[in-house]
Amino acid sequence: MTPFAEEADRLVRLGYHVFQCLQRSKLPNVETAPNGCISASGDPAIVKDWWTRFPHCNIGLRCNNVLVFDIDNKNGKNGSGDFSRIIERLGPVPNGPISMSGNGGYHLLFQRPDADVKGVNGLKWDGKKTGIDIQVGNQYIVVPPSIHPETGKAYTWHTDICPVDQLPALPEDWIKYVLPKRLEARGRRLEENAQRLILPSTASSLRSQAYSPVDRCRLYVEKIPPCIPVKAATHNCSLRLV
Repeated sequence: MTPFAEEADRLVRLGYHVFQCLQRSKLPNVETAPNGCISASGDPAIVKDWWTRFPHCNIGLRCNNVLVFDIDNKNGKNGSGDFSRIIERLGPVPNGPISMSGNGGYHLLFQRPDADVKGVNGLKWDGKKTGIDIQVGNQYIVVPPSIHPETGKAYTWHTDICPVDQLPALPEDWIKYVLPKRLEARGRRLEENAQRLILPSTASSLRSQAYSPVDRCRLYVEKIPPCIPVKAATHNCSLRLV
């Protein structure tokens, strides 16, 4: 077995779900992962078959049951410094598995919180974009001993990975104040769209009332005239190309 096959087998036996990326690449191997990271498996037999057929493929780890802080320190980004600033404000995070990438960045693995959090590229902190990405759910990271496509260096475990059910949990303040929330984002978008779409005559009255975003959308829809006149809608009609 190659080092890639051995590590992939170890990871699934620790409770993780893995899939193949192309050799020296972050891109999924469409032969074994036609749906990208969705194709990841936790079945040792399946994983063994994949790496028997393609023994030198990089390893992708799907983040369906983990949350990862992806720290980027290249191209003018200072993810390490950004992470330190959050620690200064909210306190430290517990020690857990840390993977060093082949280009100066690293991944910190934690339990996936029960909160409905979402992944993001360029986490915002104090209103500014940082060099930190959040990988969770249907997202993935590349893990050791994969080879980085740009530098040719191997990913390594700075702190070795543990069983998935032994991953450390993030402190509540980090979950509350740092992680983007899926439902909150939906609510903000809905309210912004409602404010933008509500008719001018209706908007002034709504501002003085405590309507929810859904109520505002409903009121807006009630103000819109029907697209098809009622009389016309009662007759059969056909389209003719001219």
